[in-house]
Amino acid sequence: MRELKILLALSRYDYRTHRGVANFAAQHNWHLNCEMAINGNIPHGWKGDGIVSLLTDNNAVVDFVTHAGVPFVDLSILREDVIAPRVVADNHAIGTLAGEHFLSKSYKHFAYFSATDDKVATARKNAFFSCINDQALSISDWTMRNTQGSWADKTNRLVQHLKQAHYPTAIMATRDLDASMVLEACINHNIQVPEQIAIIGVDNNKLITNSIQVPLSSVNHNVERLGYEGAKLLQQILQGETPPRKNKLIMPQGVTTRRSTDCLAVNDSIVKQALGLMQQHFVNKHYSVERAAEACGVTRRTLDSKFKQELGHSVHTELQNMRMRAAKETLIHGHHSIFKIAEQCGFNTAQYFNHTFKQTYGKTPLNFRKQYQKH
Repeated sequence: MRELKILLALSRYDYRTHRGVANFAAQHNWHLNCEMAINGNIPHGWKGDGIVSLLTDNNAVVDFVTHAGVPFVDLSILREDVIAPRVVADNHAIGTLAGEHFLSKSYKHFAYFSATDDKVATARKNAFFSCINDQALSISDWTMRNTQGSWADKTNRLVQHLKQAHYPTAIMATRDLDASMVLEACINHNIQVPEQIAIIGVDNNKLITNSIQVPLSSVNHNVERLGYEGAKLLQQILQGETPPRKNKLIMPQGVTTRRSTDCLAVNDSIVKQALGLMQQHFVNKHYSVERAAEACGVTRRTLDSKFKQELGHSVHTELQNMRMRAAKETLIHGHHSIFKIAEQCGFNTAQYFNHTFKQTYGKTPLNFRKQYQKH
């Protein structure tokens, strides 16, 4: 097969997207032109076979890609007005993961922050709010409209929101860059992270998450695989296959927890102790509410009363929630049998796990897994 000349046209550069496309290129005899992705220079007059793009509001890039006269695959939902086959992040799953991460730490007050108002921000925010809605005491939308002024103006408005928040508040940001903006505002105004404000970003970009005063928790949305699968789809189209009608969704790989969310949002020291013990031992099917109460030096009745006052539900419900969240995560990202997952997540039998899971999520574990495998 002859060498294919492919252009990488990323309006928003990420080295991991580049690496994913480059890995596919190396395996399939491509000549990959990446000058436009890195330097931002539009290569007028370029002749080739196909383009892997990430289109944003840069209309000059959109115009070039759509008039290049070759097939292209786009890696974002930001320009869905442009008809193209797409491989994109599963933004619903990303928002849900962030919500479940905070719920596992017993937060009741939530906010969403984005420095820009775009389709990605909206999709992630809606999923986040949907996930935490039933257990939240307050939910705030701090999305900045694109017309709301300079970086300094947006920072000032963000600081106002942070100072008026009901502590402790858990904040999801659209991207790690947005999350670092929240973190910097907290540091500059003596707001404690994570004790008063807990923050989670998206991308797990270690150039950001690990280079700030409080290391940042982040949803890893599998950017490298996004690039690889985008290149793979372009190859299939160039070989004559019909592109899929629906976007191909790339599932996130979970949450990388760092200091910015490493805190339980409860005031009662006994409840905090019990939650820590339960988090350590819930995978043991013999671990019970009675054992947690005994370890904390109180009766089950006292512990239940404290949990209902702090969290609004019983100790048993919280223990069950921990097991269900772990099972859901394993179903999405693992390949074990239903029996094995039930065993690993602390359920007495696979039958009880099936019944409880369906009662909680409206479908059996097997059907839930199939739903995500379609993506």
